[in-house]
Amino acid sequence: MATSVAIFKKAADLLSQKERMRHVAATMMNLSKNPFEAEIDVVELIDFFRFNAFFYSADFNRESSSKEFESIGWIWRPLEGFVFAISPFNFYALGGNLSTTSAMLGNVVLWKPSTNAVFANYEIMKLLMHAGASKGCYQFCFLSR
Repeated sequence: MATSVAIFKKAADLLSQKERMRHVAATMMNLSKNPFEAEIDVVELIDFFRFNAFFYSADFNRESSSKEFESIGWIWRPLEGFVFAISPFNFYALGGNLSTTSAMLGNVVLWKPSTNAVFANYEIMKLLMHAGASKGCYQFCFLSR
């Protein structure tokens, strides 16, 4: 749990500082957005990474309110298999969020971006690898026309 949250916190930090302009440029080039729209999309993905990490940590560390003869607890289990995430053609932040929330919960993700948004989504995947995600966590695939 702590490892996956740390990866997304690091990805948010990288995206908010060092990698920001690269992802703004990728969004402008690949998704035909102006600089203001691209900046908003990148900031929204930073928020998704931070909010998801915060709420996952809060839920995972929540203490049960058991009474004397009650036993209430949490059993965290990822899906048994994989998650298939299809990223939209026009929304950078949603493309990153759809594929990453499942990975944070311990699932393998088959990530298939729209053919019109491959480059921007691939930049997100490279960011996650740079932040420490394991190689087998994301299976990035695309179909050429």
